[in-house]
Amino acid sequence: MEMKQIINEKPKKQRIYLMLSGAVLLASFILLVVTYAWFIKEREMSTAAWVKTPIILDIGAGNRHAIKYLDMGNIDVSSGNCKDYVICVYGKPVDNYSLQLAYTTNIAFHYDVYRAEKVANETDTADTITAKLEGEVEKYRITDLSKPVISGLSMKEVKDKNLSPAQFQSHKLSYGKGSANPVAKEKVQGFNEPFYFLAQQDGISVMRPVNINPQEGSFLDYYVIRVSWNAEDVKNDKETDIVCISASR
Repeated sequence: MEMKQIINEKPKKQRIYLMLSGAVLLASFILLVVTYAWFIKEREMSTAAWVKTPIILDIGAGNRHAIKYLDMGNIDVSSGNCKDYVICVYGKPVDNYSLQLAYTTNIAFHYDVYRAEKVANETDTADTITAKLEGEVEKYRITDLSKPVISGLSMKEVKDKNLSPAQFQSHKLSYGKGSANPVAKEKVQGFNEPFYFLAQQDGISVMRPVNINPQEGSFLDYYVIRVSWNAEDVKNDKETDIVCISASR
């Protein structure tokens, strides 16, 4: 009886081993099929996916000179009542872009930004703006003096118009949590809260490229920043402001 019991138990264990081996084999086969399907799918996607050329957008001084040559620290308010600076926005490919001017308001300067065009160097008329950059002389003209794309007010103008400075400021953007210099609003002197103005044209807050070069697939737009002032409001003292112009897609 004892011998019979041993004989009957042995085949049972063998069946268990066979079943476990079969389960492992089946799992390995399923894993192989899933891995192969994933590999084929990834290969098809990498073959079919179109890699789009990254958008290039930049700001330069004058005609694509480095922006470091835009020096606005040489304004003599005892000579005339305005000064012009030429910048350009260029890149590829782009359908439209945003242009923003931001500045602190210690000095009672008014900032207008106009569309401009480059003219021949021999041009010399009353509305010609000359830029001397990196030893090159370039001449420009504002395309429409009646339509600035940005009209940036001074703090004095804002108060004279009974407007609230807060509508042109953004403490959260300038000094809020997550910014480079988080500071509570009550601890920031009012003139150090920048004003922000976004360029607008035809009722929308984006600029459309004007000077497009189809052969190169690029564009090059010119702008004039005109800084103006009233002689009784501004003196040649040691007040300092920070001016920032940015282009984004």
